[in-house]
Formats: sequence, structure tokens, C-alpha cells
Amino acid sequence: MRPLASRMVRAAAVASFVVAATAGAVPAAQATPIPPCSGAGCNGLDPQTTGCGGSAYTVASFNFDNGAVTALLRYSTWCHANWTTLSIHNYLPADSGEFWVQNQNNNAQYYSFDTLSGATSTWTNMVNGIPLARSCVQDNVSYPNGHCTLWH
Repeated sequence: MRPLASRMVRAAAVASFVVAATAGAVPAAQATPIPPCSGAGCNGLDPQTTGCGGSAYTVASFNFDNGAVTALLRYSTWCHANWTTLSIHNYLPADSGEFWVQNQNNNAQYYSFDTLSGATSTWTNMVNGIPLARSCVQDNVSYPNGHCTLWH
């Protein structure tokens, strides 16, 4: 009888260990939502309307027109896409407010716009962010040569 009692004690110990271990278990993580686009699938899409802008960070930036304009090369980790954001602050009414802004990657994909009138912030459409990318801006009046970030 003793071996049976010993086995029952061991079985009870194992059962209590299993119950204790599962009681402290961490619940399963929720699945990450699927992005609306990824990499080349984001080419030409708006980062804000797709939701890609929510997971974005600034890769590189530069000031322009004596600090009145800031260009940002943005990257979405969720969508793997880049775009250029242009912010205008302290811009004088006498200035044209016209810019050539381009977001490009080294696969020769790019999106640009020519004019910014009366806005304080705007952005280009996205390009595939898996290859290197950069942002370029040119003020149509003051800086005919423009400026670009490095490739990132």
C-alpha cells in the first residue's frame, strides 16, 4: 500500500505545481494589426489617410529659408515607407511660399509637389522605405539650388 500512497502524493504534488504555474502565466499577446500597405505597396499613397503616419519618426531634417521652413524625412516602421513633411513657421507674407519638395528613394521612385500656398504643414506621398531614401526642398525664389538630406 505504501507505493500507491507515495504515487498519489507525487501525483498531487505535480498537479498542484501545474495549477500554480498556469495561474501565474502571462496572457497571450494580441496580434499586431496588418498595415494598410508595406514597402513598394505604399508608393504614391498618403501617409496620413493610410494610418502609416502614426508609427513614423523623423530620420533626418534640415531648416531652410533662414529657419522659416523645416523639411523632415519621415519613416514608418509599420508600413516601411518614407515621405517628406514640410513645416512652415514664421514665414513672411512677402515670401513666395512656393516650394519644390521631393521624397525619393534610390530605386528612382519619387513623389513631389510644387506649391505650398497658405498652409503651415504638408507632406508628399510615400515611397518604398526599404531602399535608402532622402528629402529635397527648393524654394522657387530664394534658393534655386535647393537642399537635400543625406540618403538614409
